[in-house]
Amino acid sequence: MPFLIRSEKWLWRICAAFFIAVCLLHFFSQRPLWLDENFVFGHIRQAGYRILFDVPLDHSQAFPRVYLLVIKFFAQQFSLHLLALRFMPLVCMGGAFFVWKKIYRASAATAHDALLCAAAFVSSYQMGRYASELKQYSMDVLVVGLFCLYLLSFKGNSIRKPTRAFTLITLALPFSLFFSYAGFFIFWVVAYNLAREARKNHSFGGLCIGYAGVSLLLSAWIFYFDIRHTLAVSSLFSYWDDYFLCVNSAACFFKSFGEGMRRLGVWWFGNSKFFVRAATFVLPFFLFSLLGHGFVLLKKERFMVVRVETIGVVLFLELFVCGVFKKFPFTGERVTLYFAPFVFFYIVQGFGFLRRNRVIYNALIGCFCLFLLLCAGNTVVSFLGLYR
Repeated sequence: MPFLIRSEKWLWRICAAFFIAVCLLHFFSQRPLWLDENFVFGHIRQAGYRILFDVPLDHSQAFPRVYLLVIKFFAQQFSLHLLALRFMPLVCMGGAFFVWKKIYRASAATAHDALLCAAAFVSSYQMGRYASELKQYSMDVLVVGLFCLYLLSFKGNSIRKPTRAFTLITLALPFSLFFSYAGFFIFWVVAYNLAREARKNHSFGGLCIGYAGVSLLLSAWIFYFDIRHTLAVSSLFSYWDDYFLCVNSAACFFKSFGEGMRRLGVWWFGNSKFFVRAATFVLPFFLFSLLGHGFVLLKKERFMVVRVETIGVVLFLELFVCGVFKKFPFTGERVTLYFAPFVFFYIVQGFGFLRRNRVIYNALIGCFCLFLLLCAGNTVVSFLGLYR
């Protein structure tokens, strides 16, 4: 047993070291800014601080204004050097890994399952890529992870009375909305859980009101100075049109829904169609874990959102509704990068339902581990290619 514990610790360290090394490998390649990054850089280089809150961003860009301001201020201290421009996304993705590591360890059925989830995270080409990209997607992964980690504290009613630290953390959470649009998909779940908790434990009533008040004030500010400008950019929604859910006919709906689910389940692993096709074998496990077990668990727990499985279900339902009403893409690409850690968890959990059949289970785990090694190797080779 001590040997197994030591091995587990080393495996966690290897995962962390590999991910940090991969992110730094990409970061120090100083890959030239690509199209969208150049558009964002144009605002950092030319626009004043005040104008960032007054008008829509050019070239159909969507970027949290306060986060953009922070990157602008930081990068200007280093003469807008490329490494300074991408430093914040690097830090955010590094922090996101350690947040999700803690979530996996607290939520997975076994220690090995938690390690497998983390291995999927660090092997993902897209996670490494967006760790060094002048975009907000790594921040989305971090912010949603922080909310998720907070919501896990309600599991098992472990909190009897809000402590000072718990209160301060709760009231600080809404400020993350300044940095991530993805936070709007999950921030209300905190108020929902606090309200439910307050019905049983009145000591949570004041905290619930305080959190709701802070959230509403900040949301109004963000909407007026940020989101309303983004919503006014019709070309942005035209660009996303193929990523919404089609409701023109039943055939059109199921085609777009099926394609969206496929992307949501397999887009994260590589940078070519080969990896998308190779990852197809995990789709049934992802779908069953999300659409089957996740919804059943949500109902079983009387719609209390306190587990990774149920938090992911709620986010998925929001993506579905927004996709139907053409307000946010229903897809598995960069704008939904924050959902990828849930996908990794659902896949591994799906494997676990076959645990009783040791032959099939071990074969699946073996295939998945080999696939992750292939993904990790592809990520390293791809980033090394940037140094040519």
